[in-house]
Amino acid sequence: MIRTCTRFLKELLYLEKMRTLTLLLVFLLTFLHTDLSAQTQVVKTPRVSPRASISQEIGVTLVTIEYSRPAVRGRDIWGSIVPYGMSNPGWGTATSAPWRTGADENTVITFSTPVTLNGIPIKAGSYGLFMMIEETGDVQITLSSNQDSWGSYFYDEKEIIARARTSWQEHTFTEYLEFAFDDFTKNSVYCALNWETKSIPFEIAVDLNATVVEQLRNDLRGTARFSYIGPMEAANWCVQNNTNLEEALEWATLAANMDAQFSTLRVKSDALRALGKSEEAKAALDKALLMASVLQLHGYGRQLIMQGRVDDAMTVFKANAKQNPNIWPVNYGLARGHSAKGEYAKALTYLKKSEKNCPDDINRNIIRENMAKLERGEDIN
Repeated sequence: MIRTCTRFLKELLYLEKMRTLTLLLVFLLTFLHTDLSAQTQVVKTPRVSPRASISQEIGVTLVTIEYSRPAVRGRDIWGSIVPYGMSNPGWGTATSAPWRTGADENTVITFSTPVTLNGIPIKAGSYGLFMMIEETGDVQITLSSNQDSWGSYFYDEKEIIARARTSWQEHTFTEYLEFAFDDFTKNSVYCALNWETKSIPFEIAVDLNATVVEQLRNDLRGTARFSYIGPMEAANWCVQNNTNLEEALEWATLAANMDAQFSTLRVKSDALRALGKSEEAKAALDKALLMASVLQLHGYGRQLIMQGRVDDAMTVFKANAKQNPNIWPVNYGLARGHSAKGEYAKALTYLKKSEKNCPDDINRNIIRENMAKLERGEDIN
């Protein structure tokens, strides 16, 4: 009886042991299968809708769009793949959402400074870009503070920061959805979403002076302030664009105090002149001219002619002649000055003097071409 019970207990223990080993084996096989499946999900294979990005600078503002590019692949797009109006994505938390303007992850648009989008003010930052398309072709562009969600599945009205209106246009067939920049100016650019036979354009514009001045201020808080070049260039940009003149004078004065030379004093003179401080401007310019080289004076005189300041240009050319007599660029400068005043006979006299002192054939040929222009009664500037 005891032997029978002992044998029975041993058999139970054996069966339990085998059951445990079987469960362990099943677990290991399941784990290995799951692990191998996970590996196949992280290897890099081609996307059905490839990722893309496009960027454009407007002044100092960088605009970037990151998106996925679905293909038409013979499908009906507008009103089908891209539903009209708001629609239920069928998954996630959103029950009513616009189109995600692409595929897969959010399409994200980033502005490095404040901009306007079709006239609507937008702060610097990154935004999810959505569009609600109407069957009429009217389009509502929507920017969301949520840039990290997947498509429109988690669209939330509470996260909307701006809406703008536009309308689609007919366009040459485009298989893969694309964003493109066009009609660029110094303070704006048109961006268009092109897909199938439609194009959806919108304008991105910046306040050029405000954004550049803010950039200059920020730059001059760093290493740009360690030499005269930073404040001098900042002041010169403001003067050339007739903006932020009081601060430009401060920067120009800082540059001149750091290194009093022709370039810094000239910019200071220009800033004073722009502020209507004529006597102080003349004093700074007179000091600058005494420090200038032949080519610096010649180049500055030409710059003044381009700005329409012909009398000021003649002052510079004459200062060059006084400080550096009988040098060919000096006489060339005087010829340009007289030509700008319409005094072609005097200009021709100085060009002939310049030809005699010219040290190389290349410039001598250019001088002769300009002499022929003067003889025909044409301005050489």
